[in-house]
Amino acid sequence: MDVRLNRYRPEITRLCARQQVRRLELFGSAAGSNFDPATSDVNFLVELADLPPGDYAEQYFALREGLVTLLGREVDLVVERAVKNPYFLERSALPRAPLCRLIRAARRPCPSRSGSIFDIERAAGGRDA
Repeated sequence: MDVRLNRYRPEITRLCARQQVRRLELFGSAAGSNFDPATSDVNFLVELADLPPGDYAEQYFALREGLVTLLGREVDLVVERAVKNPYFLERSALPRAPLCRLIRAARRPCPSRSGSIFDIERAAGGRDA
């Protein structure tokens, strides 16, 4: 992940908790080495909680707006389960940088080889923080 984006982790984690995000992963140039701070947008794959359609849309757009405001640049927010194009799925698979994942059962930091996944509830000051 681009080190300039890493400074936003705490705010992104809180935003994920507010918008009921189960998983958020950075992909594309910002997850690799091709990120250009002057021109690059930021691409995220997202999995939201199971919500009624109206609530789902509200959380999705609030998350996107929050990320745009926080990062100060265009954001592509892709719901992975909605993508049917196998070429896009393959292309978005690597590199990826997991940002946060909600683990309700364990309520502890998620294991990650890169150490880049956060337990949203803990990081956002949840009950077990």
